[in-house]
Amino acid sequence: PFSLNPDLSLLQSCPKSNATGIWVYLFGNQVSQILIYGVSCELFLFYLTGSNLRHSHIWLNYPSRISHIVMSPAQHHIHHSVDSKHYDKNFGYILSFWDWIFGTLYIPIGHEKISFGLANGESQMYNTTTNLFLQPFKAVWQGYTKLFSEHQISNNQISTNQECDNE
Repeated sequence: PFSLNPDLSLLQSCPKSNATGIWVYLFGNQVSQILIYGVSCELFLFYLTGSNLRHSHIWLNYPSRISHIVMSPAQHHIHHSVDSKHYDKNFGYILSFWDWIFGTLYIPIGHEKISFGLANGESQMYNTTTNLFLQPFKAVWQGYTKLFSEHQISNNQISTNQECDNE
């Protein structure tokens, strides 16, 4: 099944909208697009070369040089893997060079047998529509409170050590 966090969808649409706005500002309506059955040539090519296979069990891996720029269906499969070596890898949807830049790119050398899903009972955190929307915010809040409590503990230890030194 296809799953995409709605919060992430909103964040991803901002750069696309900004890029479109800049393009129209710079070039106006002077540039016409080549369409194939009403779809832009670039998008048609993208879907033709494997985009529709991203959420299938068909393994299609591009050559290494291309995989550093464009995300192959195999690379997207890695993103959904439960294997710990694949955690936090291949976040890109179309372009993989961002993953390359930020060190999260994983390019499979050959075919890898992959199990898909969420590991360690994480699926229970997303078992309702409300949880699907709120869980990312809950995780950030829990991380913040954990960091704050650790900071408080370290400050208490420092003040306790200072009191012992003063005696």
